[in-house]
Amino acid sequence: MDFIEMKNIIENIKRELDENISLADEGMLTLENTKKKFKEINGKIRKILPKNSIPYLKFDSLMSKRTAWWTEDERTGKYISKGGDNYQKLVYLQEAIGEALKKIKVANNNITNNQNNNKIEENNKESKIFLSYSHKNKETADRVDKFFISKDIKLTRDVRDALPYSNLEKFMDTIRDHDYVILLIGDVYLKSVNCMYEVIQFIQERDYIDRTFPIIIDNETAIFDSSKHIKYVHYWQKEYKNFRDKIKALELTGTSYLHKELDKIDKIQSNIGEFLDKISKLKCLQLEELENTDYKAILDKISKTVAIFQKEKKEVESEELKNAFNLTNKRTEKIKNFREDRILKIFSNETPLPFDDAAKIVLHLVPIISLNSNKRYDLKEITISPSKLPPLNHNGFSHKYDLEGFLTYSNDEMGKTYSYVKLYNNGILEAVEGKYLNPKKNDGQLLIRGSAYENALIKSLSIYLSALKVLDVELPIFVLLTLVGVRGYSMFVGEKRFNIQGNTGINRDNLFIPEVIIENYPAAPEEVLKPCFDALWNAFGFSGSPNYDDAGMRKN
Repeated sequence: MDFIEMKNIIENIKRELDENISLADEGMLTLENTKKKFKEINGKIRKILPKNSIPYLKFDSLMSKRTAWWTEDERTGKYISKGGDNYQKLVYLQEAIGEALKKIKVANNNITNNQNNNKIEENNKESKIFLSYSHKNKETADRVDKFFISKDIKLTRDVRDALPYSNLEKFMDTIRDHDYVILLIGDVYLKSVNCMYEVIQFIQERDYIDRTFPIIIDNETAIFDSSKHIKYVHYWQKEYKNFRDKIKALELTGTSYLHKELDKIDKIQSNIGEFLDKISKLKCLQLEELENTDYKAILDKISKTVAIFQKEKKEVESEELKNAFNLTNKRTEKIKNFREDRILKIFSNETPLPFDDAAKIVLHLVPIISLNSNKRYDLKEITISPSKLPPLNHNGFSHKYDLEGFLTYSNDEMGKTYSYVKLYNNGILEAVEGKYLNPKKNDGQLLIRGSAYENALIKSLSIYLSALKVLDVELPIFVLLTLVGVRGYSMFVGEKRFNIQGNTGINRDNLFIPEVIIENYPAAPEEVLKPCFDALWNAFGFSGSPNYDDAGMRKN
């Protein structure tokens, strides 16, 4: 059975379920019939889907999902109603089947992507290695190149692979498409704009340090002494200041290309310190030592990686349907792990900038394609115009680069950040806001103002999706909404009163809202976020966000 057929059958089952939920709404479905219908539909689903592919379709686990509606009876261990109607059992199943359909779509995308990737890999089985060097060290580069040619390994280098009259900057950008990079590091190299631009391009790749082979070619370069790094950090800071001052002395007209060059130098000065720190922790070898051992250290590492790749490729090709579901589960697990890791750090105030110590709203956009460690995007279209990526809440904002990407941020009068958005080089976006939930803005009370934060998220999601579309970030994209540090918070309702479910606020530090998936551009942000808003209001005993009408349309 292929995915299309499976999807059609499950959608028919879901329609049957929807009809029964309508009957339950009208009081025409008894508790006994509800349980019976659950077992029937659950059984149909389990016969269709591969074994263990949807492990969460269990009655008891579903009953425990919404503590606002259900609680566990201490005497019997069974789940009993806590104010909700019995038909909520079917609603849980409805949600689970919705999750199954999401997984089917994602798994189908995985198979398509794997087939396309396999075709590409068949045509390109050899590792691609980029040789980065200063032209003042061309003779040394020729020596290295000659050895690898003798081993039938072709290194990518400008003198051979950049076509006459072609754009050299575009050629340098191709460094990101390579499996490995050999860096011929010397004092001249670390002071070259073009060489360091190549480095900055490559370090945007995840795990780049494991695919980098620095070769020390002169004795002047003391990269293993952290105190000597200051020399190069200072050099690039001075270069940036001098170049910036020269531009300021010019008329604005016709200087856009100079600003792009300044942007290059800015990236170099922002990242060279961290780059040198990581390189200094590697066991780097001198050129003579590598030549005396026929480059054994480099060749051994490349050969080991190729062997692992061939083994993994063979495993993926077997039992395609089963593996596609497993891959979906792995990617879902990766997204879960990424989210939990980031939320833990944000909760601990380990943020890119010093952040106000208060509750926070966190929005993550995670493209599935970004889970591929080799996927990176050129952020130039955004970085040259930071207004395309404003923080979630701001009264004006600043911007900066870091090793992982680009971010914009707003500070309060004390110099602490209260809102930022970070666009990672792999297309993942993280927006964090700390004013909407700050007790100082609510007379010291721990309140969630539903309308205010919903409107801000809707507006920002629209802007962020536009930014990702400009970068050609592939779909689907997971949307993850989390409230951080909200233990004891209550939902604000109306103008002067707020609801406290069971006379208590939220009973956990971080509230993870179930994710939603965007599968098409353009996506209406108010529709995308509605399930997230509804889930939050559900936690307080409401049927959904009151900011939508019965037809699911956003109220003005």
